[in-house]
Amino acid sequence: MKSGVEKLIYIGYGRENISPRYPDGNFIPVRTAGYPQLRICNKILTDLYSSCTAFRDADGETALLFSIDNIGLPADNTEYAFNKISEATGVSKDRIILNATHTHTAPGLYFTDREENVYYMDNIFFDGIVKSAKRALAD
Repeated sequence: MKSGVEKLIYIGYGRENISPRYPDGNFIPVRTAGYPQLRICNKILTDLYSSCTAFRDADGETALLFSIDNIGLPADNTEYAFNKISEATGVSKDRIILNATHTHTAPGLYFTDREENVYYMDNIFFDGIVKSAKRALAD
């Protein structure tokens, strides 16, 4: 039985590897999240990803839903991510949802005491989120 109103929704998907690796493929020894003691990763057992699903209706309204392999995002990092995504894609910040898978062995985004963590956040994590959004929108 049809309601008489049908609305077309376009859905796209994009994924980007956000594992702690330098551009040359070498591992970045980052401090991990989820542990009170200092714990530095020494290898990658399973890759980490930012996945994005984009939803666009026939009127062009777009929303982005992310799943990010990390323990979570501190509030200031979340706002920064929203701004970066919105600027890169044109999608309004109120139409972006970030979900973290809550893995304790991902890089700790709130640790800025190690140069490696700062490099990871600035050059891999946030850029990876934006790249997954762009892939989803292009799909």
